[in-house]
Amino acid sequence: MLATNSNHASHPADKVLEISPPKFEIDDYALRALEETEEFYQKKYSESEQGNPKEYLVREGLLGKIAELSQRLNSTGGIKDVIRLLLSNSTIYACLIKKALTEDNVQDDDSAGLYSSVMRSIEQLPRRYFLAQVVNKVISAKRVRLKESSKQWQGMAHRQVHEDYAHLQDAIAIIKSEEIVNHFGGRRKSMWNVIEQVAKEDLRMNIQTAALR
Repeated sequence: MLATNSNHASHPADKVLEISPPKFEIDDYALRALEETEEFYQKKYSESEQGNPKEYLVREGLLGKIAELSQRLNSTGGIKDVIRLLLSNSTIYACLIKKALTEDNVQDDDSAGLYSSVMRSIEQLPRRYFLAQVVNKVISAKRVRLKESSKQWQGMAHRQVHEDYAHLQDAIAIIKSEEIVNHFGGRRKSMWNVIEQVAKEDLRMNIQTAALR
């Protein structure tokens, strides 16, 4: 599935909040993680004093300034795929702009400050939250089974065996990706450290991976 904006309803601010998504096929795990990241930020910033971030931008007459910011982001090369994916979600993007203006005290006519604040903010909590959700999805996915009894495997159709193996390979590829290993892999930058750390911090589970290595 191609990476697209996950917002369901059009809003007057959406046009100026359009950021081109990365051109790659997004895994279902990442798609669901993006939706959960959107929900997290929608709730976080809609409950603040200024209300819904998109409504705030319209009410304050900021759409012209935001259009300039979006144009700069769309013309900037070298933005990492994960960052571009997050920015392509207009809700997350609007929340980061609102944060820059109301929490970081950036002036709405300071285009350089607004750009810097958005890029600095998205590298912190949004990125980490999204990556943690991806790993959570991979670890807890019911369809990814590291162990199966011989009886269960004997009763499985040949096609299903290949499908489950493919899902497992996809999950391993996600956990071993550079973005996730750099965040959660510890000093050794290991896939196994990723599983143990995320399971402990986000799933409240102690998983010993030594026997699986």
